[in-house]
Amino acid sequence: MIVKHENGDWEAIGDLSETVTAEHPASVLDMKLGASEVVSDIEASEPATITAHQLMAMTAQMQQAARNQSLADSLKL
Repeated sequence: MIVKHENGDWEAIGDLSETVTAEHPASVLDMKLGASEVVSDIEASEPATITAHQLMAMTAQMQQAARNQSLADSLKL
């Protein structure tokens, strides 16, 4: 179910047992806009999630490389 909150934000609710009070009947345009907004948010969040995972992996690699370099530097002494 897709709902529009008082602040204008759209939300997809998967739990159909959740109570929702309709302020007015939804028009076809309301349904189309709401669904489009939710799909847009989902599509935007996927690349952000992938990018965050990639950044975390790169950070871990850089930390490991720094530890390796520090160990190598200490062994040279």
